Amino acid sequence: MSDVERLLKKIELLRHELRNIARNKRFADPEVIAASERLDKVLVQYYKFRDMRFVRKIGVG
Repeated sequence: MSDVERLLKKIELLRHELRNIARNKRFADPEVIAASERLDKVLVQYYKFRDMRFVRKIGVG
C-alpha cells in the first residue's frame, strides 16, 4: 500500500469516527473538536504530500 493510499484510508476512518461522535453531541463538544482536529492533521499531511508530488512532476523548485 502506498503512502497516499494509507493517508486516504486513514482519512476515511477519521471521517467515519467524526460522524459517529458528532451524531450524538454538539459541534462544540470537546470530543467532536478533538476528532475534527485529528482529521484536519491527516488532511494537511495528504495535501502537503500531494502538492510535493505535483511540484516534482512539473519540475518547479
